[in-house]
Amino acid sequence: MEQDDGQIQEKARGILSQIEIGKRQMEALNKQAEMVDGALVELNSTTQALKSLAESEKGNEILVQVGSGSYLRARLDDNQR
Repeated sequence: MEQDDGQIQEKARGILSQIEIGKRQMEALNKQAEMVDGALVELNSTTQALKSLAESEKGNEILVQVGSGSYLRARLDDNQR
């Protein structure tokens, strides 16, 4: 009887261990999904900006991002390249 209890406890520990591993894998996948979502948002934003730029007229004033939330004013010379 004690041996059966020991085997049951061992199996229970093994199952709990697998559940914990599964939880960690799920958390890692959720983080990756969030990163992919962020990249898609950025890609859509970039696509919209490029479409808007292509529709702008030559000589229009635009803001050009130079990094870290900083922008410079510029004039559009060619919107086809």
